[in-house]
Amino acid sequence: MSWDFFLAAGADDLPVEGIRKGTIAEWRGATKTDFGPAIDPLNNLADVRFHTDFDYPRFTGKVTSRDPGMSPVTVAATGEDGNIDRVDILFAHGRDPAPLLFGLIEIDGYKQPLAGSMAPLKGGSTSQPNWRICELAWDAINVGLRTRGGIAPAMTIHWEVFILAEAFQVRSEGENLFYFDPDEINGEALGKVSTEYRFMSEAPGAGDIRLLGGLETVVMAVEGSHPVLRGSDGATSYATHSVNSLTATASHAVTGTEVDL
Repeated sequence: MSWDFFLAAGADDLPVEGIRKGTIAEWRGATKTDFGPAIDPLNNLADVRFHTDFDYPRFTGKVTSRDPGMSPVTVAATGEDGNIDRVDILFAHGRDPAPLLFGLIEIDGYKQPLAGSMAPLKGGSTSQPNWRICELAWDAINVGLRTRGGIAPAMTIHWEVFILAEAFQVRSEGENLFYFDPDEINGEALGKVSTEYRFMSEAPGAGDIRLLGGLETVVMAVEGSHPVLRGSDGATSYATHSVNSLTATASHAVTGTEVDL
């Protein structure tokens, strides 16, 4: 049997010794007196659901291509010589300084991290080589989708962008040593906890948020009659054209400089 606990401590050593004043915690205990995760959360991570000792990413909002006024990005098919490098403006983030962001892309129902990810073919197939990379790009005003690559089919790219309260760095135009938002310091906040934010957590059945896929080693292979470089983002595979399709023989030797690929 296990026990679910919630604690908001207003004093030290209450209700048991070792509790620190100001601690807010939620955890699952092995017994009805198991306060170990509240006292020492780092060594009880498997049982801790929330603890004010930890810094959690603070979400201030999410914008998607399916929201009113937003739209997906459509990229036409490109051939072997059809290299592209384009940026499509998604929305204005309205933050100063620019916030920390991360996102996902979705192509024909398949989602993958928007972190310089290789965009898969429809259905994740590798029967036709493709090379197209999508990543987030943003400045002081706008958030955009940068798409680069060569041969690939036409794609309708839906997107989701998560906006965090955190920023990359302090303001650079002033003389201040550090920057903070005065609105975050108010009587309703206790430590890192504030009703102004939602916090990242794991929910049963909600699916995964993959910030980065587990990449396998890129290998040389053949798809159909094409030599390709093949890899995976951890959930589906992709294939790109290899450097060339020529086979060197003794009568066609090439002299060059060794390099690491």
